[in-house]
Amino acid sequence: MTLNNKTGSKIVEEFIEVFQDALDKYDFQIPFIHPDSFFVGDIHKDAPCFNFPGNIVIRSDVIESIGFTKEQLWAMFAHEVGHIVFKTIEMEPGIEKEYKADDMAIELGLGWQMVSALETLSEQDNQQDMKCDMCKRIDRIKSILSPEEN
Repeated sequence: MTLNNKTGSKIVEEFIEVFQDALDKYDFQIPFIHPDSFFVGDIHKDAPCFNFPGNIVIRSDVIESIGFTKEQLWAMFAHEVGHIVFKTIEMEPGIEKEYKADDMAIELGLGWQMVSALETLSEQDNQQDMKCDMCKRIDRIKSILSPEEN
């Protein structure tokens, strides 16, 4: 897998340096980009990062306003890589797509960091259905991970 940092972001560069070898088994080329070149719709207006057909979009403004840790960001980046690698776009709509993408964070050893990121996001989100889905994802990840990894 080739990860390209088109953002110039140090945190993205560090993610690539740390996880490139672990991701090499997947045959993809994924650029990290800023949303400057297109409209970010309402569905992604509060998202720190998201995938946009074959790209991972980094929302620096949202990241800075929430104050994520580097490890939380890495987990979210891994989750977005998972959406692309596991082709969740082809799956039926629903939480299963998110579970599958979360598996990439777990695979890269960022499961507890993903839990932490989801907890932080759920504190920020005012939509009850989104909070409920995040809680389900948190519970699922915790059930997969052993307590010794925390």
